[in-house]
Amino acid sequence: MRCRANLRTSVTIAALAAGACGSLGAMFACITDPPPDLPPIDERPEIVQDALQPPQGTLTSLPPEFTVPIDVPDPGACAIGVFDVTTNQYVIPCQPCVSAIDGGVVLETFNLDTLDPATCQTLRVIVAADFSTCGVPNTTLGDTATWVYTPATCLWFDAGAIADGAFPDVASDGLPLVPESGGGS
Repeated sequence: MRCRANLRTSVTIAALAAGACGSLGAMFACITDPPPDLPPIDERPEIVQDALQPPQGTLTSLPPEFTVPIDVPDPGACAIGVFDVTTNQYVIPCQPCVSAIDGGVVLETFNLDTLDPATCQTLRVIVAADFSTCGVPNTTLGDTATWVYTPATCLWFDAGAIADGAFPDVASDGLPLVPESGGGS
């Protein structure tokens, strides 16, 4: 009798263990699907900002040459244009980049001898895989670099009350004087 009880207990434990293993196996079998494919890598050309010559920012004189290094993943998909934001004109129309044989960094160099050295200008270089219209990247986003050219002869409009660029102080406990409209005494 005691042997039968031990046999029943052993069979019950074995059945429970087999059921637990089976349920664990079924649970882990659901995790065997492979992960989805990764999204495609962005293949747009990018300006190497740290290597721009002159560095992006304010210029007080025009350099003899601008050098724009462009990281080009696809050698056949690179276009560049130089735009004067101040006048909404293209200084250099959109054209294909100097191509690299196998991709990598290419150097675009240009000078801006046609610009008036006495006029304020904001210059923007735009690179993209392709342009739908000059300056508007087609399908993939582009990249830009901007220089603000401000020679000593550059005149800026100052909207301050006394043309010093400052706002007038107003006492915090006073209200501005506003003439009353309407007649009457």
